[in-house]
Amino acid sequence: MAEIILAPLLQVIFDKIADPVLQEFSDYFELDDQFKKLQRILPMAQAVIQDAEERQATDKAVRLWLSELKDATSRVEDLIEEFTYRQKGGRYKSYAVNFSKNRRVLDDLQEALVEGLKLPLAERNVAGRKLDTRETSSFFVVSEMVYNDDEVKRCFDLRIWVYVSPDFKVKRIIKAAIETATGSKCDLEELDALQLILWDILHKRKFLLVLGDVWNEDEDEWDKLMPLFSYGFDGSRILVTTRSQKIAMIIGPSNRAYHLKGLCEEDCWALFRKRAFLDQLEEENHPNLVVVGKELVKKCRGLPLAAKVLGGLMRFKKEETDWLHVQNSDLWNLRHYRHGVFPALLEDYYPHVDGTWVYPLRWRKQGVGRYRERVFNELLWMSVFEEIKECEGGPVRGYKTNETFYNLARFMGGKELLVLEQGLGQNSVRQVRHASVLPEYSYRPPLIPEALCLSKHLRTLLVFSEGGLPTAPSHIFSSFVYLRVLKLSGCHTELPASVVELSLLRYLDLSNSHFHSLPSGISSLCSLQVLNLLGCYNLKFLPPLSRITGLRHLEISGCEALTEIPYGIRNLVYLQTLPIYIVPKNLPQFRVKDLRFKNLQLNIQTDSHLIEKIELGSLYELQHLDLRGGLKIKHLEHVRDVEEAKAANLISKAHLNSLGLCWGHEGSDFIMNPALGANAARFQEEKPLLPGPAGPSDPEDPEACASASDPHFAAETMASLEPHKNLKNLFVVGYPGFKFPCWNLPNLIKVVLINCEGCVDLPILGHLPLLKSLHMEGMSKITFIGEEFYGDDVTVISFPSLQELFMGDFASLREWSSPDGKETFPKLSKLILRNCQNLVSFPSFMPLKHLELHNCNSAILTCMEELSQLTTLVPHHSLVRGAPNAAQGFQNLTGLESLEISDCHSLITLSEKVIGHLRSLQTLSIENCSSLTSISIGSQHLTSLEYLAIMYCPSLAAFPDNPEHLSALKSLAIISCPLIEFLPDGIKHAIALRSLEIRSCPRMTELPEWLGNFAALRTLAISDCQNLKTLPIAIRRLSQLQHLSIQDCPRLQGRCQEDRGEDWWKISHVPYRYIATTNLD
Repeated sequence: MAEIILAPLLQVIFDKIADPVLQEFSDYFELDDQFKKLQRILPMAQAVIQDAEERQATDKAVRLWLSELKDATSRVEDLIEEFTYRQKGGRYKSYAVNFSKNRRVLDDLQEALVEGLKLPLAERNVAGRKLDTRETSSFFVVSEMVYNDDEVKRCFDLRIWVYVSPDFKVKRIIKAAIETATGSKCDLEELDALQLILWDILHKRKFLLVLGDVWNEDEDEWDKLMPLFSYGFDGSRILVTTRSQKIAMIIGPSNRAYHLKGLCEEDCWALFRKRAFLDQLEEENHPNLVVVGKELVKKCRGLPLAAKVLGGLMRFKKEETDWLHVQNSDLWNLRHYRHGVFPALLEDYYPHVDGTWVYPLRWRKQGVGRYRERVFNELLWMSVFEEIKECEGGPVRGYKTNETFYNLARFMGGKELLVLEQGLGQNSVRQVRHASVLPEYSYRPPLIPEALCLSKHLRTLLVFSEGGLPTAPSHIFSSFVYLRVLKLSGCHTELPASVVELSLLRYLDLSNSHFHSLPSGISSLCSLQVLNLLGCYNLKFLPPLSRITGLRHLEISGCEALTEIPYGIRNLVYLQTLPIYIVPKNLPQFRVKDLRFKNLQLNIQTDSHLIEKIELGSLYELQHLDLRGGLKIKHLEHVRDVEEAKAANLISKAHLNSLGLCWGHEGSDFIMNPALGANAARFQEEKPLLPGPAGPSDPEDPEACASASDPHFAAETMASLEPHKNLKNLFVVGYPGFKFPCWNLPNLIKVVLINCEGCVDLPILGHLPLLKSLHMEGMSKITFIGEEFYGDDVTVISFPSLQELFMGDFASLREWSSPDGKETFPKLSKLILRNCQNLVSFPSFMPLKHLELHNCNSAILTCMEELSQLTTLVPHHSLVRGAPNAAQGFQNLTGLESLEISDCHSLITLSEKVIGHLRSLQTLSIENCSSLTSISIGSQHLTSLEYLAIMYCPSLAAFPDNPEHLSALKSLAIISCPLIEFLPDGIKHAIALRSLEIRSCPRMTELPEWLGNFAALRTLAISDCQNLKTLPIAIRRLSQLQHLSIQDCPRLQGRCQEDRGEDWWKISHVPYRYIATTNLD
């Protein structure tokens, strides 16, 4: 890994030292001798680094040297880049004040390289065998199970197993297959002879061939191999195990691939317990360890190797505190886990992908989009990254790192990586290059500690905020002069001016922020390559950008308040991304032929020979544009001539992926996908500024107003805007017509229909083979959904690919039926119904996983009886007192994992009849139920419950009855329940509890002493409990407690002040504390 990060970096330094431009720097500071020494040493260091990276996972000395070398190398790179920046501005002579520092940095690198050359790396000859990880992989377990199955043995005349490994050589594979089939050694070396023998073995037999652990992605090599195994009888099979999805696509159809997701928890537990306990009797004698052990197994994420290593680690630990310590630790900090798991992972994955997955944002600095995409896809296919979906089968919302690889990344990153959740603690920051800052709690902005300023060579700072600028010293950004990547998305306030001092900054993410302007000095960031302002809807103007000549990506999608294209845009010759938002202020002067972009891949592309100006207020302007990506046309109510719509010729735009058609409704900008706002044709509400074949309509023109409100004219206009059949996403907002046109759009993946109030019938969509997402909202005249919605062909499955469906504000909808004898919605996994008060039933959606009911008729709950696969249920304002058969609707939801009840103000009690049968329930959230007085969750069936939150229930006077069975509970939050006075004794049995939050409970006066039973508790947050007087002495026993926050508790805050409060001694052992100051009279 170090070689992958270091070798290219050293090569860059080597090349730059030899650059004549840097010679001026060398001469001025008299560094020529040092540069020459580095030029001699660097080539010799490459081999040492390559050898060292193979040993760093198990050799601490090697790992320490690599860390020091990376630190020295990074500082030299910073030095060179800073000089290059100053040299461009002619200011390098003012840099002389740092002369001694410059020389010291070069000396450090030279010394580190020399130390590495002294290490006995290349000559090592270690006795022993190479670590074999095959037996610990999920692939091996499954393929071995298939290979040795009795029925499989009876089915095939011959079974052959070949372990391929990264060494994919056709001759070796054929020879191994022959030796396995014959049971004797094959000494032949000629490929033709080997092929002949293999043909003789296979051509009259039905065989099973297993090719294990395949890495080769070269299609030419596969073409040489696969025909050789086509000799067998019908029914012969080849089973290939690989971590690469690309290989699966090369060798066969995607529907024949079986994607392993790791072992299930039960199987993983079986591996763990076999190592952790001597026998079943020992396991039975330690039931408390079994509880903790099952939590440990979840950290393995289905990886057999991790389960075995962790089980072995716990073998000689029989104290519960020891097991809890491991449970609450980062696995990458455990020595046995590092040495047992990480070398195997590195051996399996390292040779096949670049090490950039440790620092994903470093890819940006390469400026090579295709390279980054290839690397990311390889990591995704190899399960380093996992897809994030709201529900199983639903669309991909994002990606996350597998926990095992996250631990590996933390280990490989060493001191260079820092993740701050609640302060720095005792961490050293001198060598930190990449830091992430997370908010302490969801309702507080993140805190950037001043001590982080000591990280003088920080490269990456990612601040994750849910609102509000992070709390930080005013000069904080001035300290990070070498920062390359800065993420400050979601800021509510103005951007601090010190950001403009980051002269080497390349990537700046300010997306989804609420400020109205950027500091004018932003234009001085001459090194900037990426400026992300996605979703900054309050941003009114941009400062001149002409000086940022290296800018490659300017993302301004969703910046609806911008009134003009940034000044100086034509000077950005390297620009690759620019969403154009056509607005009436400055485009009369916007000449396409004046642009000098070399690499720009615009969503709107033009032929400058056909069009020199983009005229306003007319669809005629679109006819010559080779539109690509997305187009949003707004204010179609001002089109007065259907011929104008036809002239747009959208049906010829074969490269257009997304189309938005909007009548009125300025608010649609926030409803529609922000990415769609990349290109927008806005029809102004004034007379044309330029002459043209047809100007925009005058809103005061009676004829124009009449056409705008005419549903028949709107239907003609929309029919004339028919797009090309390649279109994938369609958005229609405010359409006033009675019916939708019949378009041929077989490639649609997503359809959004909003506020089409005039429509009396839904469009026919059931026949679309690729449609995955359908959103319909604000169609109050629809009273019935029947066969016309599904399509006429009874032989075709309706909505064959639809995964998620949203229906909202269907005020008149009473009945929703499905056609007889026709399969519908076979893949629907998520359904959201909002404000459908008159709808009392919906069709049976057997595969449904996720159901949300917002302000719907409670009678609809009876439809849940057949939803046996449902895992998430959100009844919002849809549970009422006396709802008929409500309990019956819940009883069959045995697979339900998450239940979120909110705004059900008529709900008085949540009885065991309703939730007592939910034995798989893991998350229960009850929020804003003003009449709720009691909850019964003491049922022994709720043994899987891990997260419980009760919020804003002003009538709830007591905690749920008898919670003794909540042994799996990890997180408990009680927020704004003013009548609750104490925690019930039953909670003390929740020994797995890791997080406890108590907020706005004014009647609570004390916490129980049995709070000390929560040996696994890591986070305790108490706020706005005015009468809470003191903390229990038992809190001192919470050895795993890492984070403590006390706010708006005036009596308690004074007692917890550092070194002087009466309760300080109880909490002084907690590493991260936030005790708000208080003023007491």
